[in-house]
Amino acid sequence: MRRHVIAIVILFIVGVSSFAQDAYSPIRLLIEQADTALQDGNLTTAQAFITGANTLIGANLLEECPALISAKSLLEQAATAASADLTRALLNGAQTLIDTCAPPTASSATPTLPLLPTLEPLMTAEPTEEVEPTDVGIPPGLRSLNARIESNPNNASLRVDRGILYYNLGQLESAIVDFSAALRLEPNNVSALINRGLAYSDIGQYDLALADFDRAIELNPRSNSAFFNRGLTHRRMGNNQRAIADYTRAIELNPNYAVAYMNRGNVHSALGNADQAMADYNRSIELDPNYAIAYNNRGNAFADQGEFEMAIADYNKAIEIDPNYAMAFYNRGLAHFDTGRFEMAILDFTRAIEINPNYTSAFFNRGLSYRRLGNNEAAILDYTRAIELDPTDAVAFNNRANALSDLSRYEEAVLDYTRAIELNPLYAQAYGNRGIAYESLRQFDLALADYNRAIELNPQRASGYLNRAYGYVAIGNTSAAEADLRRFIELGGTLSSSQVNFFTARGVTVPR
Repeated sequence: MRRHVIAIVILFIVGVSSFAQDAYSPIRLLIEQADTALQDGNLTTAQAFITGANTLIGANLLEECPALISAKSLLEQAATAASADLTRALLNGAQTLIDTCAPPTASSATPTLPLLPTLEPLMTAEPTEEVEPTDVGIPPGLRSLNARIESNPNNASLRVDRGILYYNLGQLESAIVDFSAALRLEPNNVSALINRGLAYSDIGQYDLALADFDRAIELNPRSNSAFFNRGLTHRRMGNNQRAIADYTRAIELNPNYAVAYMNRGNVHSALGNADQAMADYNRSIELDPNYAIAYNNRGNAFADQGEFEMAIADYNKAIEIDPNYAMAFYNRGLAHFDTGRFEMAILDFTRAIEINPNYTSAFFNRGLSYRRLGNNEAAILDYTRAIELDPTDAVAFNNRANALSDLSRYEEAVLDYTRAIELNPLYAQAYGNRGIAYESLRQFDLALADYNRAIELNPQRASGYLNRAYGYVAIGNTSAAEADLRRFIELGGTLSSSQVNFFTARGVTVPR
């Protein structure tokens, strides 16, 4: 099974009424937050707000005011500038250009702060362990909002703004408290409903999330963001057809909705609808040619079809757009692994780990790559790190035991196989592998007991009968060995010439 990662985008929400009145207001608010962060000496936070502002300058605004092309370029440079002074200068230049397109007015409604784009990785195998956010004190944006709310406690928009900021900080319970407070002040606040629904969805309270999205759609049937996020929640619940319906409605409301096309493509891919998935990924990329996530996900679709060179080309493009895209390096590593280029796979898994030192699956698959190259010592180190990050991963224990067995460290291998079985009592392969280790330790009764259990769990696995045949030979039961060899061959197994010679030399009649 491939272990590639599909990225799902969670839509950032803006206050519906204020956005309709002035599309520039949320951009200005993010720039204001960035400026506050710079004044407080927090360059990283400032550049995060700048990135958020840049994402809001879409194709429709660029068509309306060509000066925004230069503003967008300045924001991109500001988001990666090496110093606060350069960031501030670039930010001021961008602000001036934005003001030429839409001069700010004192009467503009207070906008709702948009969520910065957030990626949600979905693993097809072992999920990456979540990293807890580091406590860096009160962010400058939060400090400012706290003061504004204290002086104006009945302003629902400010509550929504702070709730969104809490959401971006990973403090979902606090976000829900603020969104709920906003709804007590304004029960029909669509932005608060959508954002609270998204927070509920993130903590697994799907029924509450759906209730909020349903109410938002009732209030505003043309809210593409409400349909989008309800689709995301249905996807998380496994309601794939409902997810497709909601993404489709979001696209009908906004035919240029690149993110919705991509997420709908993810659902089609999960359902095995390869053509529909590819069409959605293609359309997403057509709408946004610099959409790294869409290239990553289309690469996964190519890989699922065995088109590994096409997949690698898409991963290359994703990495070109975002050189720190750990997920794309990881998936390209899988494509190299699948084509037998283990050294190149190791390089990509290593780069993914450099970007994300807690990338469990990257350690796991780099360990697998090292083992394919015969470097069992390095494989053991990587499996050990994967186990440290996810102590419940039975497969990692099994694979580390395999590497230990290759080094004739059978006692240690038995311990790891045993742990794998404790974590997954139905793990037939671990029983078979532990049987081989016991046989190597000449503990034949224990070996045969494990071979028997492996066959009970998976009677159609040919190798289980071959392993038990070796065990029977070890205790001199040639007739039982012959019966197992017959079953092995019936299930499609083939014996090498060396295996035939081994059994024949021990008086076993090998079936033809």
